[in-house]
Amino acid sequence: MDIKNTRLTNMIWLIENKCDGDQTMFSELVNVNPAEISHIKSKKSARNMGDRLARQIELAMGLRKNWMDSAREEVIESELNQDSTSCLGAVEVWDNQTPLSVNEVEVPYYMDVELAAGNEIETGIETKGPTLRFNKGFLKRKGIQLENAACVKVSGNSMEPRLSSGDVVAIDRGRTSVNDGDTYAINHDGLLRIKRLYLIPGGGLRISSFNASEYPDETLDTEQRKLVTIIGRVFHSISDW
Repeated sequence: MDIKNTRLTNMIWLIENKCDGDQTMFSELVNVNPAEISHIKSKKSARNMGDRLARQIELAMGLRKNWMDSAREEVIESELNQDSTSCLGAVEVWDNQTPLSVNEVEVPYYMDVELAAGNEIETGIETKGPTLRFNKGFLKRKGIQLENAACVKVSGNSMEPRLSSGDVVAIDRGRTSVNDGDTYAINHDGLLRIKRLYLIPGGGLRISSFNASEYPDETLDTEQRKLVTIIGRVFHSISDW
């Protein structure tokens, strides 16, 4: 495969696997006009990716030099520069000594607070863990105010295959009104849980899991619903944490 197609293939792989298929997010992460990315991808365009842009992408995504020039089958995930940054879609994990870039903001991650997606667990001690850095443009497109964003870990298998035990979810604490079918972090009578919620006529609430075969829906009447406090809406998840 020639260098043009190799770089194009690798860029498309990064967009799909590191930015959830969001080309705009990728453009913002690598600080390139989205139109330029579109021109490179277009089959009708003769535009190639030059050395400058290839190195710029590698630097922005925390990849080793010349990663973009390696054939797809030769690129191994462990080649990512884990000592400096691990790119996770809209999120990057850095050590606490690394300065923020102009396109980044820090979101608190509470390691000892787990949201039960299965066996329920009690609230732990809120201890901030590694710095999670979100792209400003990603949060803006999602309509998230920085002060409302927080990250916590998922525990249990009731939300599989959408969420697995050990995944990290980002929560918008500014959105506590139920939009049927959306996933929320809730405090259910002292237990922290992550579930899909549905409104029931008369003021009730239905709590639903993706793994419905093991975890049937729970229907709460108006009085039982008073035991549920909505912490916030889940707007992003990070697998294989």
